[in-house]
Amino acid sequence: MKQQNISWSDRLKGLVEDFKATGSITETNNELYIDCKEVGTIIRALAIYPTEDQIQALLVQMNRDENTNSVKFTDFYNCMTLVMTDEAFKRDDEEKIYKSFQALDKDKKGYLTKEELVKYMTMEGVGEPMNQEEIDEFIAASIDPREGKIYYEEYIYNLASENY
Repeated sequence: MKQQNISWSDRLKGLVEDFKATGSITETNNELYIDCKEVGTIIRALAIYPTEDQIQALLVQMNRDENTNSVKFTDFYNCMTLVMTDEAFKRDDEEKIYKSFQALDKDKKGYLTKEELVKYMTMEGVGEPMNQEEIDEFIAASIDPREGKIYYEEYIYNLASENY
């Protein structure tokens, strides 16, 4: 797999424009603000997959404004600078992710159905169960919309090519 060599900072700049278009990042008095509901999504778009508890802890570090339920982009950026080097947020390599998908693919079909994936993502005792919003985000990013399947080798390749 050939990976693009894009820094996380450059990747984040592109994401800012995308999230501005959706209204999740706003600008007030020349200061950017991120809706707290989207912080986890933005972090995951950087190929870092924190637990919900870790996201909540990061929001505290980012000085969440309780009145607007947002964080300043500068606080987010400074926090992400630390996260990118923190072992607690270390990303899994493609081979480990591939083997995880293979372990779930009992019939060795090369894909998982949406239903299979949802079942595994919500199981107790198999990592941290995901909430419905996290599941919906993952499904939207990984599923082949024509067939309703997650072809995990292709998904992992696309994931790796988006990383830096």
